[in-house]
Amino acid sequence: MGLKSYAVWLLLSAAAAALDCKQSYPGPENANFETGNLQGWTVLSGEAFGDASVSSSDKYFDGPFHQQGKYFLWGYQKAGDGPVGRLRSSTFRASSVMSFLVGGGYNPDKLYVGLVRESDGELLLRQTGMDDESLIRILWDTSAWVGENVYLIAVDEVDGASWGHINLDDVRVGCDALGDGGLTFNVMGQANQPSSVVTSQNACQLYDADPLRPHYHYTPYQGWINDPCGLIVYKHQHHRFAQYNPHAAVWGPMHWSHTISNDGVRLQPLDVALYPPYPDDRSDTSGRFTGSAVQDPATGDLRLLFTESTDTGRHPGAVPETQWTATKPRRRLVVQLRRRQPHHRAGAAGLGQRLPRPQGVLQRGQERMADGKLVCTGNSGQRRRNKMATIP
Repeated sequence: MGLKSYAVWLLLSAAAAALDCKQSYPGPENANFETGNLQGWTVLSGEAFGDASVSSSDKYFDGPFHQQGKYFLWGYQKAGDGPVGRLRSSTFRASSVMSFLVGGGYNPDKLYVGLVRESDGELLLRQTGMDDESLIRILWDTSAWVGENVYLIAVDEVDGASWGHINLDDVRVGCDALGDGGLTFNVMGQANQPSSVVTSQNACQLYDADPLRPHYHYTPYQGWINDPCGLIVYKHQHHRFAQYNPHAAVWGPMHWSHTISNDGVRLQPLDVALYPPYPDDRSDTSGRFTGSAVQDPATGDLRLLFTESTDTGRHPGAVPETQWTATKPRRRLVVQLRRRQPHHRAGAAGLGQRLPRPQGVLQRGQERMADGKLVCTGNSGQRRRNKMATIP
């Protein structure tokens, strides 16, 4: 273990140790669903939950569920993502700390596990999933409500959307909530970020204050990131791009994040390099997918190559994927977009069918400025309005 990793481990251990786990009462009945059904739990409404929601499956399409024991609550198993509903635990007295495993879809307002005070029905804490079936441990400091009657509630109010379900397992209270087999759980899920009094700190200081953030690998301060791409040394600096959704910690309309570095290790985040074609409509999943970065040998400009993906559900008849490039000429501030003839089209069943690649060079569309944004007319004549990128 390196010095920095050891320091992070100490910080995590200290955070858990700082929680007083001695004020403890028994937790809810059937807290780990090991009865194989919903004994001790009550379906309050809807069709999302039932005995058939309790699963012994240990794997899904992308890996293991990581449940504790044999059984867990899998919100998808009974009826998929369509139905909605609410499920509550038996009443129990709040201990000073509790933890549980959660997975499933991401929607903080409509899809979550919550802690409710029985006397007035107030929702005290809640935790959504991360658009991943795999369960992770969430740890809550519940010392403010020690001794009060509370209950857990699983809420699914997402109707029909993808990832419209919540998973739950292994609810623990008291000292058992802090660790297992001599290992200490990370403190996650409850204001595990710098307080408002330190918001004047720069990005590096904010990253350093987060004990769960990697100190070597790049992450944005907020949002989703995947598919690093466009690694290039340009004008004596290392440039790195990646697919990026700045609005939520899940996959969404793809932007391109952008960092530069003088040594390839210490990274400086820059403004978003590419915006999706419809940035003001977050329900439209059209976006700029991963690609490459090269230096144009003819002009010396930095040129990005990427896949333009169009949400055909929102834009029926559109070509699902086309190839584009973006560049910043040395003496202009306008990002030029070039579109390549599409080599995918929608088939009768809506599936992509591969077409022969066009021969020759990239074909350039017509470009002009309008209202501060670049209007591009590709070969199909369809006008696309795009925010300008900021490539230094």
